[in-house]
Amino acid sequence: MSHKINAVIDKDAHVYYACAPALPGCQSQGDTLDEAAANIREAIELYMETLSPTERAALSSEEILTTSVTVNVPALARLTASEAVQMLMQAGFTLLRSSGECRTFSKGTTGCITDWAGHR
Repeated sequence: MSHKINAVIDKDAHVYYACAPALPGCQSQGDTLDEAAANIREAIELYMETLSPTERAALSSEEILTTSVTVNVPALARLTASEAVQMLMQAGFTLLRSSGECRTFSKGTTGCITDWAGHR
């Protein structure tokens, strides 16, 4: 019996990555789009073999069509050093030390952020 399972394939500079979002951990890759598609198909088949007929039926999905879009996002406004310090303080960070244009902040035990003035 055949089942329709959605797969997502992303390309980076080196390889195609594939996954089946409805099947946790079901992932593969390939050097080409065709190879990634064949590899994720095999991974889905192997994954589905481990499921009961009821689980398989529940995972069958409608076809989802996707495309890539390019969007324009305005550049973020640059903060002045004093605005950055104020924002960190409002977010609950504590100023540990200040030396010249360098300031070190901490928030609980999560580590430190060092900020220095003069960069815009």
